[in-house]
Amino acid sequence: MHAEALYQLAENKASARPSGAALRVVDLDAEDTLNDLRLLSVAIRELERRAARRRELPPELFADAAWCILLDLFICEHQGFVIGLSTGFKRWHLSEATAVRYIAALIQANLVSRVHGVMLPAQVALQLTDYGRLALKRVLAAHA
Repeated sequence: MHAEALYQLAENKASARPSGAALRVVDLDAEDTLNDLRLLSVAIRELERRAARRRELPPELFADAAWCILLDLFICEHQGFVIGLSTGFKRWHLSEATAVRYIAALIQANLVSRVHGVMLPAQVALQLTDYGRLALKRVLAAHA
């Protein structure tokens, strides 16, 4: 689902306020959903800015590959899919060797983990760890 549609869904959920004791629980859930969608929006805008920068300026001026990988994993997670290792190289505009170096560093920092596909166990995908997700949310919240 597109981020705008998710944000609208969360807005609608937040405005639907049932009466009684369940009110507070529903509001907290809606607030969490809205907050996550705001962070998702910040992450999407950041990747869009970086793509525009990459189109206009020499890429060797910027060394933010690990940050781009984290942002992309965060966005993909919220959109309901995972990134395969081989797909990631192309998405991140990195050579395979460079991407592998950054991924190894992200794994060592406990920000990202490798997972094997359910349908194709030989396929390796990447996902944020709980620690990585929390760290990313904190950074994005500071930019929101």
